[in-house]
Amino acid sequence: MYVYIEKSIQMNIKPNVSLLLLMMAVSLGVYGQQQTGGKRQQLEALFTYLHEHDMFNGAVAVKDQGKLIFRAGFGVGNFETGTPFLPQSQTEIASVSKQFTATAIMLLRDEGKLRLDDDINRYFTPALPYEGITIRQLLTHTSGVPDYEKYFRENWHTSDLVYNKDIIHFLHVEKPPLQFPPGSTYQYSNLGYVLLAEIVEACSGIPLDVFLHQRIFAPHAMSSTGFFVRNTIFRTPGYAPGVVWDSEACQYVRPETQQRYAYVGYLSGRLGPGRLTSTVDDLLKWDSLLYTDGILPDSSLQEMFSPMVSVPNTPGHYGYGWRVLPPDGKGREVFHTGAWPGNYTLMKRYIDDKSTIILLNNTYSPYMVVIRNTVDAILKGRAYEWPKKHLHEVLKKTLCRTNVDADQWLHEQGDFTSYIIDYKAIDALNTEIQKHGDEAKKRLMDNLLKKLKK
Repeated sequence: MYVYIEKSIQMNIKPNVSLLLLMMAVSLGVYGQQQTGGKRQQLEALFTYLHEHDMFNGAVAVKDQGKLIFRAGFGVGNFETGTPFLPQSQTEIASVSKQFTATAIMLLRDEGKLRLDDDINRYFTPALPYEGITIRQLLTHTSGVPDYEKYFRENWHTSDLVYNKDIIHFLHVEKPPLQFPPGSTYQYSNLGYVLLAEIVEACSGIPLDVFLHQRIFAPHAMSSTGFFVRNTIFRTPGYAPGVVWDSEACQYVRPETQQRYAYVGYLSGRLGPGRLTSTVDDLLKWDSLLYTDGILPDSSLQEMFSPMVSVPNTPGHYGYGWRVLPPDGKGREVFHTGAWPGNYTLMKRYIDDKSTIILLNNTYSPYMVVIRNTVDAILKGRAYEWPKKHLHEVLKKTLCRTNVDADQWLHEQGDFTSYIIDYKAIDALNTEIQKHGDEAKKRLMDNLLKKLKK
């Protein structure tokens, strides 16, 4: 495994691109000073371990008390061209996009162009078939607006992109009912943020993507952040498109080539709830901006970070485009995750402590929650264990090996205590192997199940 180490805290230093291309397996940039070396070294060891064990492919940055202590890229950025994933590689950030949509709303609020308690139909002509919904309720996922994704998955021509106008047309024509009375409870809603994007355009006269470029990205040198057309990203230099594992082809593929993820292609015309592209480096700039009045005054930022509504079955709340956690060792914590087939993302900010975690992944890694919890523990100086692999995930790729020796492989795994065992997922995998696998693969699964039952 090749490692590229850059010992500097200057964010504008550009690595030697030709060297990085040569070392496609891993590119690593380490920043920090002696007093934070313990955490930096732990992070370097953790992510090196995660990458070596096929648990993380992507980019990461960590700040501790305002200082950038770790910035790294691991693995492959574009699986079709073999380019590396670097801290400056672009990738979709999924629902981490919502904080930017919310920021656009707050900018317009502060300019007097809207009020958060306005009825949303003030901004839609003709009016939507719903009464009593406010902008604030859209921001906090308490509006009760219906889901639209199921309808488009069942009724849309997959060769055409779905744009916001198509979703609005669906609401007017189909008139799906509200899921609950506005303001009565919390339920996460992508449609709410589609409607917020339309309100931004109604108030500003320009679409959300143009608004964000003009008001945030261009003025603040976030030159790698914006909205891309889905069918161009695999040929865009420096882009790290999301991919998923195809067990039949035994390789990573575009999600939209898989039947269960076909919607990734045609739902890629929306603005508001997701789809934004960014980089670790641009998100570091964004994090720093949020400690200044360069975008919004502090009073508006604090309003966004305030716990507006509790989120059921969690200790947290939702603000405006941010999830809010109670203080736990480093003061107030706000974060948002993003999940879209191929991409998992996280931006977490400890706003009293000025610490930050940014994670961008383009292989739909199932380990992102435990990874972020481990990084959180390192930042807080708490005990932690390195994440375990899921046995069924290991099996998917082991079964792709042409000459796997079932007995030898099972012997090497010992008693499987080094794995997390999801019996439901293993049973599902076994069903597929018994239908479509060769005799060697069937034997491996049979012997595995016998061993697990002992």
